Amino acid sequence: MHSINDSVSFHSRLISGLLFSEDNSKKLSRNYMDYLCFRTLCCKGPPPPRPEYDVVCIGLTGSGKTSLLSRLCSEATDNIVPTTGFSIKAVPFQNAILNVKELGGADSIKKYWSRYYQGSQGVVFVLDSASSEEDLEVARTELHSALQHPQLCTLPFLILANQQDKPAARSVQEGVNCDGSSVLP
Repeated sequence: MHSINDSVSFHSRLISGLLFSEDNSKKLSRNYMDYLCFRTLCCKGPPPPRPEYDVVCIGLTGSGKTSLLSRLCSEATDNIVPTTGFSIKAVPFQNAILNVKELGGADSIKKYWSRYYQGSQGVVFVLDSASSEEDLEVARTELHSALQHPQLCTLPFLILANQQDKPAARSVQEGVNCDGSSVLP
């Protein structure tokens, strides 16, 4: 095993060998190959950064947006309160990082959602699949509005039917389009 001092000494000898041994091209070639090998093994920088993607997470109050993000970030899900305004969380995955803007679902906040859409590369719409028919209708309206918004209409959408463990839970198809029509334009 070589120490750093040995490596530095090797590096200095290598450079001097490259500069002063022009008469011996084989030795020059060998020294240069040693130098390249040294650089490859010892001089690697930090790994390349993981790509980051900006995603917006929307849905009605109580649909489970904050719980979803807390679980994805391995945070405690005890004592979760509805988001007032918005929050941003970085969700790390092995090959990428999702920067998720979670927007509160209260009526007083929904009118500001579109201000946070700019720069988004995807949308997560969280739906409480066990909610009342009235709440599902409001969620459908919000989803259709988001699907038609100029800043979101070309982005990938993930519709998450949350709370599937409850007896009153509906499937995504039942929750999103009860009349049998297509959700997508």
